Amino acid sequence: MEKESQIILKKQNFDNTKIRYIELKVGGDEVNSDFARVHQDAIVRACDEALIPRDGYRHLAAINPSLEREYQISDR
Repeated sequence: MEKESQIILKKQNFDNTKIRYIELKVGGDEVNSDFARVHQDAIVRACDEALIPRDGYRHLAAINPSLEREYQISDR
């Protein structure tokens, strides 16, 4: 869903736009997708599998501004 939305947004000249949260109501059911949490969970899983310690991730995030801040990841 996120990839398809990026294609649509690029066609409309919204290149730097990211969808962070979607809420859908289908019939009586409500579906919520929080892409920020999914992304943070993926970072936590990658750090765990690669045995990257908290301080190591903090150093990486300090030199790469596109990475999530360490305190956001530690909350997950």
